[in-house]
Amino acid sequence: MTRHTEILNKFKTILPVFDFSNKDHRDVLMMIMIKVSDISNEARPMDVAEPWLDCLLQEFFNQSDMEKLEGLPVTPFMDRDKVTKPSSQTGFIRFVLFPLFIELANLFPSLEQHIIDPVRKALDYYTEMEKALEREKQNRAQSEKMATPSTSKEPEAHPEPGGTTKPVNL
Repeated sequence: MTRHTEILNKFKTILPVFDFSNKDHRDVLMMIMIKVSDISNEARPMDVAEPWLDCLLQEFFNQSDMEKLEGLPVTPFMDRDKVTKPSSQTGFIRFVLFPLFIELANLFPSLEQHIIDPVRKALDYYTEMEKALEREKQNRAQSEKMATPSTSKEPEAHPEPGGTTKPVNL
């Protein structure tokens, strides 16, 4: 992944004049194909992709936990305190998968239905999951707020005859 942008940009540069008989072009294409193969989990059916994602996230979280214990810097996308499953995937799909898959589909248009369409569905799935987690978080905060007794020092008010209220001092 450290060379992701470099490889993708090189591919984008040669794409308009791509020539299968040019060895340099084929070499870049092979790098792209290896990258796509390596990170294409989200193009699989969700019942296959999601368990693999869960394993990957657990591996990331375990690594960041160990790094924290050792006092080492933690990679942000591996930090369980900052990352959720849906947030990790929506960002990854938008900023890594789509740019790569779209360029590859420019060379091989038939790939659109095989890799881009399923990844769009995955993005929709994780976007909805992210929204649901946010709603749940807001509901939990609201419930906690309502369950916490008021610590107000204001005296309690009681209605007086004639519709006015008068504070009661205890």
